[in-house]
Amino acid sequence: MERWRSPSNPEKGRMKMRRKLREPRFCFQTRSDVDVLDDGYKWRKYGQKVVKNSLHPSRSYYRCTHSNCRVKKRVERLSEDCRMVITTYEGRHNHTPCDDSNSSEHECFTSF
Repeated sequence: MERWRSPSNPEKGRMKMRRKLREPRFCFQTRSDVDVLDDGYKWRKYGQKVVKNSLHPSRSYYRCTHSNCRVKKRVERLSEDCRMVITTYEGRHNHTPCDDSNSSEHECFTSF
């Protein structure tokens, strides 16, 4: 949240709250041996976090590589069942999925 003073009455010092709009979130559970599943989009890993009290102590963070697309993805294993991968998407893509056969290198990058 962001706080700001009302311009109509600055001497009173009342603070109004402006809420930041959250991007929509979608979560999927998938049974898989690999952590990162092919969803048709290209991702760049930007972080990893240790998850306390979990048998599978890492959570990975990704961003869509398409220019001007702000979608993020979080991937982790379910602590109760190591065969289940939880993938959480935050935001909506503003482009179609990447097709390797006809996409330019500037629009979609291969993530490692």
